[in-house]
Amino acid sequence: MQQPQTSSSRWGPNLLAILLGLAGLAAAGGGLWLALLGGSWYYLPAGLAMLGTAWLLWHRRPSALPLHALLVLATLAWALWEAGLDWWPLAARGGAIFILGALLLIPPVTRALAVPEGARQPSPARGGGLALSAALALALLAGGAALFNDPHRIEGRLREARLPLPPAPRAIPDGEWHAYGRTGLGQRYSPLDQITPRNVGSLEVAWHYRTGDTPGQPGDPEETTFQVTPLKIGDRLHLCTPHQNVIALEADTGREVWRYQPRVRDGLALQHLTCRGLSYHDPAAYPPAATPPAPEAVRPAAENSAATSISLPDAAEGARRVESCARKLFMPTADGRLIALDPETGGVCTSFGESGQINLWANMPHPKPGGYYSTSPVVVTRHLVIIGGTVLDNVSTREPSGVIRAFDVNTGGLVWNWDPGDPEQTEPLPPGRTYTPNSPNSWSISSVDEALGLVYVPMGNQPPDQWGASRDEDAARYSSSVVALELATGRVRWVFQTVHHDLWDYDVPAQPSLLDLAIGGSRVPALVQPTKQG
Repeated sequence: MQQPQTSSSRWGPNLLAILLGLAGLAAAGGGLWLALLGGSWYYLPAGLAMLGTAWLLWHRRPSALPLHALLVLATLAWALWEAGLDWWPLAARGGAIFILGALLLIPPVTRALAVPEGARQPSPARGGGLALSAALALALLAGGAALFNDPHRIEGRLREARLPLPPAPRAIPDGEWHAYGRTGLGQRYSPLDQITPRNVGSLEVAWHYRTGDTPGQPGDPEETTFQVTPLKIGDRLHLCTPHQNVIALEADTGREVWRYQPRVRDGLALQHLTCRGLSYHDPAAYPPAATPPAPEAVRPAAENSAATSISLPDAAEGARRVESCARKLFMPTADGRLIALDPETGGVCTSFGESGQINLWANMPHPKPGGYYSTSPVVVTRHLVIIGGTVLDNVSTREPSGVIRAFDVNTGGLVWNWDPGDPEQTEPLPPGRTYTPNSPNSWSISSVDEALGLVYVPMGNQPPDQWGASRDEDAARYSSSVVALELATGRVRWVFQTVHHDLWDYDVPAQPSLLDLAIGGSRVPALVQPTKQG
């Protein structure tokens, strides 16, 4: 006796058939286009198989189950051939097929296929269900093996005989740390050798220091973090806190020597609040024989405020003023400024920029307090201070520009600007014009090789991360890339993209490390770049 069909047994299979049909159309159509472009042929037959399964399911044919079982097995074989036991590539290729197969085994579907309308004997759906279950179990087994497998791990040992490090562009005593990566090369290598794997366990705490700067203050975003890498200059440590307090400590005792606390504009709509470090400039550290000609500032620092509608506090308010600083510390602030300080006294270097600071909102489109700021230390060369910044992410497509700017390290005048949305125009913009809105930005730390005359900029994705429909050719080219810019002009020397058409927030998140490799008996300059992809 035939069982009456319930509402779920009628509509459940129909909805799943529609879903399979839409997925099949998308896979077959996109697969045909991909095949014509010279890509994989898998998606076209896979899409046709899903369309076949959808038709069979709509007409309550039990053969829908073994057909999808064949698709699962074919997909598994293709995915293993292309990706091996690598979880994420494997899941990306077969995850949707697996989920659709699991939906085909839910009771409303199997009941609808078990006794087709008008039939008087059991249908072969039971056998098809077993075949699909077995195929899914095999795919699940492969996925489980991939989840606990690391195909990217390489077992091996580094050769003890290494090339000597290339000379630093400026003299740095062994016991000092003058930049985020110790030097602009980003190598993070200290030549000190007193601490070894054998005696490191015997170290004892010499002193500790509390900054007094804690998260949870009014207006703090949820991501308020302490990420600073202190600088060791002479007998002092210099560090900054999340709220941009700059502190100098005696390295031997931890005693506070001075503290600079800027007044930061209120009402900032921040997503992150941190200060990853300071940047240091000492002109006396550069050897005279290696002096390249200084590029000329095209736009005086006094014109910065005229190029923006956002007014910012005075950097020297309530602080010591130093008219002329032989050496400088540079710190970006959360409200969009770059401030220069005297490392000896903590005073503001008023001859730099406009009374000691640069207003980074100059020529910025869509100005909104907190919508643009730099969380990372700037790049400092003999003649330039180079800065990028972050913008509010995943909020809109009307954000400030991701422009990279180079200022004269002594005067603060703008020397060049590289806008990823207008990469050929590096001459400083006059007041009244703005950079390209929403262009890819660089929120991480850049590296510099002054001997080669290049700065290496790790680029983020164009916001919003998961929306790629509005990206033009330039945004598509420079998103999630490492870009080499000429120090003299700001022009692009080369670009290497780590992810094409990035929709997954794969910003290049770390400072590049510049080193020399021994290849074929020659010393070859190389760049090593960590990414979010491991």
